[in-house]
Amino acid sequence: MALRPHRPAIAARLHPGRRCPVRSVFVPGHPAPQGSKSYKGHRSGKPVLTESSRFVAPWREAIKLHAARRGGMLPVGPVHVELDFVLPRPQRCPTPTPPAIKRNGDLDKLVRAVFDAITGIWIDDDCRITSVRASKRTAESGERSGVQIVVRPLGTITLRDRPGATDADEPPPDAHG
Repeated sequence: MALRPHRPAIAARLHPGRRCPVRSVFVPGHPAPQGSKSYKGHRSGKPVLTESSRFVAPWREAIKLHAARRGGMLPVGPVHVELDFVLPRPQRCPTPTPPAIKRNGDLDKLVRAVFDAITGIWIDDDCRITSVRASKRTAESGERSGVQIVVRPLGTITLRDRPGATDADEPPPDAHG
């Protein structure tokens, strides 16, 4: 029976020696939130919108560059994304390290920038992202700032791994094999 890329959970159960694809990379740098767009007028009858932060475009490019080095497109289907943002430590930062609650952007805007950057590199459309775990914190002394990105087909987190789930929750194998 051949492995079907859109059914990774079933493939992993039927062929336990084969691994489902996972993409993982740490992108060093200063995480930039993707906020609102700024209206700059009309050109050729269309509105001109620009990012409100000049730091977003270089941050997304850095993510694209590092992601492209770590593999290509994942199989078609839903994916789970894990993002751990490490924000730059302030120069006059007390010890112990303070939480990142007042530093550099809302978590959802940091996440949005990563989603747009990995679209076209690891996934064809960010609508495929159906599960997310994200966190942000201030860097410890001597630690690099950036983001750790992990993207895996949702089937690699099987329904049986969730509390209270049974084999009946797992989708049946494709009848056409």
